[in-house]
Amino acid sequence: MTISKEKPIKAVGYVRLSTEKQALDDVDHRKQTERIRKACERRDFTLISIYADVASGADPHGATRRGDLSTAVRHAQAEDAVLVIPEPTRLFRNVDAAREFLKTLDVPVFSARVGRFLKSPALLRAIQRGEDAVRAIRKGTSAALKKKQAQGMVFSDAGGRQKGALKSGKVRGDKADSIVMQVVAILQRDRAYRDLSHRALADLLNRNRVLTGWGLAWTENSVRKVRKKAEGVLQMIEEIDNEGDPSLGLSSAGDMPRPPSEPIAADQLGPVASSVETPTLADLAPVVMTDEERIQAELQAIPGYGAF
Repeated sequence: MTISKEKPIKAVGYVRLSTEKQALDDVDHRKQTERIRKACERRDFTLISIYADVASGADPHGATRRGDLSTAVRHAQAEDAVLVIPEPTRLFRNVDAAREFLKTLDVPVFSARVGRFLKSPALLRAIQRGEDAVRAIRKGTSAALKKKQAQGMVFSDAGGRQKGALKSGKVRGDKADSIVMQVVAILQRDRAYRDLSHRALADLLNRNRVLTGWGLAWTENSVRKVRKKAEGVLQMIEEIDNEGDPSLGLSSAGDMPRPPSEPIAADQLGPVASSVETPTLADLAPVVMTDEERIQAELQAIPGYGAF
């Protein structure tokens, strides 16, 4: 593709989320996509679409295991477009994998972070710095574990870990059920709450100080699963309440048509509880943790930990 100021430039965006948790939280995804959108606006690129993978950038086989990366490149080729990335490590944090990928890449790559097109040498230098950062973090993690052992921390054997995991899993499951019932209680306050958008429901739960199992505020994405469970509980409650009521002429509440309603914006809701306080590291930890889980929580406080 030849870049010309006279010719409108099309763009295909690509972002990579390092972990499933990032994808669920929706925070890192929004940051990366917003960076791409702003870069395209500044350069007058016509942004066609944005693709996203959830994968480790340090994976030596990342080029072949990431479906949306391949799709993004094919789309850019078909549209004679440029590939816009937030910054080079969103492509890879493994130089060998990046080098193989760049051998066959025939579309220009634009980095939103630096605001310019980057050729293979510049991309590889940036990716090398990312790989070095991963190595340093892993080294620091290993050192932290050794320090814990030196302080007398004893790690459990496989049997102990299994028992601890089962116990911790049961407690987390009980807590998840409790959260679902809290959501059910809020949805029962007003029938209109059932028609809220995901974002508006997340705002409502946050203002009522109903937090996720990790003590975090709800997001548009993270509220979907608990909402589905809560609505299932509500349906069962309604079916029991309406069973055998001759005035309904229905076999269950599930047969009842719901009146049409427009989604309700968060600012249209009545007064609710005060805003959510910023969660601390202790709030983010599961209720019951094994030694390994406790160490993991401490390690996550390391800047950049897990952002591979």
